[in-house]
Amino acid sequence: MKKIFLYCLNKGWIISTIIFALAVYFNEDWLWLLFCLFLLLTSIFKYRTKKKKRYLIPAFTVIFICILTVWNILYPSKDDFTNRKNIQRITGVNIPKFKVINSRLVHEQLFDTEYEFLTKIEFESLPDNIFFNKLDAMPSWHKKGDVYSYSYGIDDKYFCLKITKGSKIAEITDGKF
Repeated sequence: MKKIFLYCLNKGWIISTIIFALAVYFNEDWLWLLFCLFLLLTSIFKYRTKKKKRYLIPAFTVIFICILTVWNILYPSKDDFTNRKNIQRITGVNIPKFKVINSRLVHEQLFDTEYEFLTKIEFESLPDNIFFNKLDAMPSWHKKGDVYSYSYGIDDKYFCLKITKGSKIAEITDGKF
């Protein structure tokens, strides 16, 4: 067991690459932390085995990657739900052209992966009745009064688009729980 552990530390770049690929693919915070921890352990191992010249570049790389990982966990980047093509792909409806008026983080806590963004968009032109008739015909869109909403969730992420009939302003709520 000790030989396997020492071999893994000695060939740390291979295992680090595998953990990095898994972290990128699954986008899980614990994989990113495991990646940083393993890089740190391999760097310490290299330093302790008297290969100090080889230690400098990996040490700075490890520090940089650890800072980026912690930054990514504490301040998550939002998915691009303000992109018209992404919204059209998710909702299945041709959304009129719009511009983002306001986007703000409404919920986030330190050391918590939950967050929520509220984005207000303004359509270039008022959506017409044909657009709302299409929404009425689609079972995935819900209507309450003059407000049409579409909700979408996958894994631990969610997206909600609310469009009010007769208004150029719409709301996008998205986040992670």
